[in-house]
Amino acid sequence: MIEGLKESADRFVANSRYQWAELVRVAMRTHPKALEMTARSLAEASGVGKSNLLRKLEAIQALVAQDYGEAQLITLGQANTMSRFVKGKKNEREEDLVYLRFAISPGLKEALLQNLWRISKVLHLRTQEHTLEFINSLLTDLDDVTIKHYAGEGK
Repeated sequence: MIEGLKESADRFVANSRYQWAELVRVAMRTHPKALEMTARSLAEASGVGKSNLLRKLEAIQALVAQDYGEAQLITLGQANTMSRFVKGKKNEREEDLVYLRFAISPGLKEALLQNLWRISKVLHLRTQEHTLEFINSLLTDLDDVTIKHYAGEGK
């Protein structure tokens, strides 16, 4: 083995476990409404991606809500915590996901994706499904006359 490799690897593992333990402590002491701000602050200070940190903080808080304690989450580790969180999210879905299957032009696809991204950013929505649910809720409230008006068909 290359000289110093084992020691470096051991320090890496110990540091990773230490970071996870501290992130668990941060998540447990953060109000749910402050998670995004906390993730942003940690991301800026550490150089780690904000969305990645936010997801981990949400996962920790989700398991805390299921009566996992601090020591339990630290022992469980990052990979197992995230796995349980994702499985729980999948189990919460009332319906299976389906794919929309129709063809549109590349330009329209790009415009739609840009608008989805913009709406999700402005409203702090986490998934495209949430963004589409928001858009659908707007359209559901429109009567036929209003839809025709928006299409330029007058009355």
